[in-house]
Amino acid sequence: MADSGPADSEPLSQRLTAAVLDREEGYRTLDTLQDPATQSLFLWLEEVAPGFPDWLITVLFGGTYQRPGLSPRDRQLANLAALTALEGR
Repeated sequence: MADSGPADSEPLSQRLTAAVLDREEGYRTLDTLQDPATQSLFLWLEEVAPGFPDWLITVLFGGTYQRPGLSPRDRQLANLAALTALEGR
């Protein structure tokens, strides 16, 4: 790995952008984007991996989906495109 100068001496936590997570907004966004039938999958996942659905909702819908730069529509299109591209793997 190439030396990038003085920034290498800074701790990693100082060099990365802090994640902003809003659990309540995550659940509100989930309610806006997914119907109750789709959300019921989280109940199944809770049985398999307790706590994991809450983490997913908080990080994805309360974090990633809240970042500026893309409208919810464009963010969903990008998400769909990525999932479609992965289908062929």
